Amino acid sequence: MPTAEFTATYPPSVNSRYVYFVRKGKVDMAKSQDVLAYEQEIMYKVYPLKHNGSLPKEPIKGNVVLKCLFYPPKGNRQDIDNPSKALLDALTLAGVWQNDRQVIALLSFRDDKAKIVTDRSRGLVRCKIIWGKDLDIDAIKGLIKA
Repeated sequence: MPTAEFTATYPPSVNSRYVYFVRKGKVDMAKSQDVLAYEQEIMYKVYPLKHNGSLPKEPIKGNVVLKCLFYPPKGNRQDIDNPSKALLDALTLAGVWQNDRQVIALLSFRDDKAKIVTDRSRGLVRCKIIWGKDLDIDAIKGLIKA
């Protein structure tokens, strides 16, 4: 099964995903600057992977497994599922896959005490994208054991 890996900064919280404002007497919303900046960062991470052959140039069409190791910023007390949403949405926007519903397994791990992160004020995430036509539940069970 083909794979691609990258490292990025820690995703913004789902709780700060949108900013709300009043326009023409109605409440409206838009993506926050943090989310827009994160989506742009992920595009910059994915672009070289698509052009060096690590990822297909066109969005993946079949099933996908995403393995993530989150190194949260110091003092961050988010649930482990919180940063996953921004990451999945950014990868969809970057054209890694057609829709994040294609992710049939999301393996998330959090390491609050890792010495690998030099700037604990930002945190980071290491991701491995796995795909292939033979990727099904039995293949995923093997990935979990590995």
